[in-house]
Amino acid sequence: VSCNSAKITLKNTDMKVFKSSNSTEVKIITTLTLIIFALIIFTIFYGQTAEINIYLKIFIFLIITIGIIYFYSNSLKEIKLTDKFLILKKNIGQKIIDLHNIESVDKIEFSNLTSTISSKGFFGFNGNLMDNSITLINNRRKIVRISTLGKKYLLSVDNPEELIKDIENKKNYS
Repeated sequence: VSCNSAKITLKNTDMKVFKSSNSTEVKIITTLTLIIFALIIFTIFYGQTAEINIYLKIFIFLIITIGIIYFYSNSLKEIKLTDKFLILKKNIGQKIIDLHNIESVDKIEFSNLTSTISSKGFFGFNGNLMDNSITLINNRRKIVRISTLGKKYLLSVDNPEELIKDIENKKNYS
């Protein structure tokens, strides 16, 4: 169960940080998508598109810009582990999971993710799977599955084994 970050104060607690780096695959997909978006915008404003209404041009520009900001903001940056919480820090915002609500943590091997809604590699594989799991994945070869009382999360972290060990240790001592 997630908690609103504004309600929880995390002062003076031991905190361990786990980075979530983008794989080469995510970097390539993101770069190519940004190039395509830039070409679309350039073509619309500077190409031979005089017949396109200026309002439509602005609308397309805004949709592309909002999409880029949305997918960037939802990309996982790092995971912080405290004595009581697992904090999924995104580029903008965070999700906080109470360690008492975690039922299981395990590593998943490479996965082709069957998603209902996803960014498909643009700033990571972020979205929802068919089983209603929330995905915050930057590297499909370093995935950790966290099952809580209410939700399942698939995350990628640079050191999945260390994260799993540390979560299990914190759960056993609390």
